Amino acid sequence: MRLRFCLGSFRRCQQGTARAIGFLAAWCPTSGRWLRSFVICRVMNCASCLLRLAERLMNAGHDLMNKAIGWMLREMGKRDQPRLETFLKKHTMTMPRTMLRCSIEKLSKEDRMEWMNA
Repeated sequence: MRLRFCLGSFRRCQQGTARAIGFLAAWCPTSGRWLRSFVICRVMNCASCLLRLAERLMNAGHDLMNKAIGWMLREMGKRDQPRLETFLKKHTMTMPRTMLRCSIEKLSKEDRMEWMNA
């Protein structure tokens, strides 16, 4: 039941429904880590939804979640690097190092060094 409702919310989120994005952002931290990973992967094409979820799940406390979020940020950065850099400027000091390392993998060596030393 919960998964079916969640899948419907993904469809609405991908269509840009603000209510669905708010629901996912509120619901995701309370679910298990596998469902959270599923949520992160499903919203890959919705950058604003991904960034909102990344902010909510930044301190999830599980290394696999940090890697999943970092991976999705990296994929988003391939398409929209300025948006990734804006997110990193805001959250570099508070985001887990695993998430940061995963999110900057595809940047140039100089940029990676700059972000890691920030």
